[in-house]
This record gives sequence, C-alpha cells and structure tokens, in this order.
Amino acid sequence: MDAELIELAWRAVAALEAANSTRWVEVIQAIASVVGLGCIVVGLFQMQAAGKRRNREIDMMSKALERQGDVLAELLRRTA
Repeated sequence: MDAELIELAWRAVAALEAANSTRWVEVIQAIASVVGLGCIVVGLFQMQAAGKRRNREIDMMSKALERQGDVLAELLRRTA
C-alpha cells in the first residue's frame, strides 16, 4: 500500500512540475493581453482629447449664440 501511495505522490509531483512550465501559448496570450490593454489606454486618451475639443466647440457656439441674442435684443430695442 505504501508503494502505491509513493508512486501516486511521484505522479502528482510530476504533474505539478509539468503544469508550472511556461508554454509559448501562455506567453503569446500574455503579449496579446498587454497589447489589448495598451490599445484601450490609447483609446481613452483619444477620447479625452476629443472631449476637450468638443467642449471648446460648444463654448464657441454658445458665445456666438450670446452675441446673436445681444444683436437681436438691440434691434428690438431700436425698433420699439
């Protein structure tokens, strides 16, 4: 019985050692994950830049609308 347990233990150790070895597939998966995360980070920075650009455009449009409102108010005041 002890010999069977020792043999089973050796098989378990061999299986664990085989599982600990790094395979090329795992390396490729890790590289792909890092590349994917990098793409996400770049995309987030691009979205931030687009948001800032959009905010500037909205500010310019709101200032133009304010000027148009001022002009309209002046025209109404003059015609009254």
